[in-house]
Amino acid sequence: DLPFSFTVGGNFCDCCGKAPREANLPVLFKCKACRLAWYCSVSCQAMCWANGHRDCCKKFGRFEKGDMVMLQGLKKRPDLNGSLVSVIDLPLNGRAVVCILVPTDRSVQVGAVLSIKKENLRHHRPLK
Repeated sequence: DLPFSFTVGGNFCDCCGKAPREANLPVLFKCKACRLAWYCSVSCQAMCWANGHRDCCKKFGRFEKGDMVMLQGLKKRPDLNGSLVSVIDLPLNGRAVVCILVPTDRSVQVGAVLSIKKENLRHHRPLK
């Protein structure tokens, strides 16, 4: 379900599915490393960690080859903001070489390769 992968989260626990109100919380707890996973309790966090979050959790802003990320904050090409891309290479110049997987604009071809500043990349929530 691709649209789910783009949600920011926080409406339901990623482990048990409880809403904050059901867990007697004003808001859910966020993973301190990736800031993409949400939990209602320490036990749910531990269960998700053991069941695979450990494998996909990366420190916020850290990218690796093969990561699927979204483009954001592009000023010269705002039509590409929100496009899903795959990281191909990470040269040591503060940029990333990416390949377009799902463009937001029809004028951009799937498979197009771009060089993007790392600050314009954002991890999206992994699919359940």
